[in-house]
Amino acid sequence: MVLHAEHGSNASSFAARVVAGTDADLHGAITAAVAALAGPAHGGAAENVMRMAQEIGDAGKAAEYVSSKRANKEAVMGFGHRVYRAEDPRARHMRAGVEKLSREMGQPHWYKILEAVVDAMKPYARHGVNVNVDFYAGVVYFLNGIAEDLFVPIFAVGRVPGWTVQVLEQLENNILLRPLTLYNGPEPRPYVPMENR
Repeated sequence: MVLHAEHGSNASSFAARVVAGTDADLHGAITAAVAALAGPAHGGAAENVMRMAQEIGDAGKAAEYVSSKRANKEAVMGFGHRVYRAEDPRARHMRAGVEKLSREMGQPHWYKILEAVVDAMKPYARHGVNVNVDFYAGVVYFLNGIAEDLFVPIFAVGRVPGWTVQVLEQLENNILLRPLTLYNGPEPRPYVPMENR
């Protein structure tokens, strides 16, 4: 929960700040953050990593799995980050927790599968494709008996304190957040009156 609580201006925290910027209440801002986290590109990685580990099934098959994914230009779940070009610093803490928990639960093969995937992905690290915190989170949830469809809600529970602090900070000197966008449609065209169309 502590590792998930706060992580800069990620999509859900930014959504919370945007909503707070409109002078909406805290509940509205947190609801927006939850909605952003619900998108699989933001909050769904942990369950996808767990599915991947189940699909691999054995540490000895990890290298072949990664090789096949990379050959097909498919992502290997739990790798890469919009901010970090090195390993996500939260991942090392989660890794240690997964190793300990998987041993305690008598299921060390999950940790071994994940580490075999990390080893198979090492050649891609120089391109900034490193392990992130979500890579280990799914196994933690799984080993604790949390159903897969509750992975994102548990992630959200961990994030609520961070979102709340983001919103409170936004409200200290609140402004309406309105990022600039660049128009990328057709060039200006002459207006054709209705009767001439």
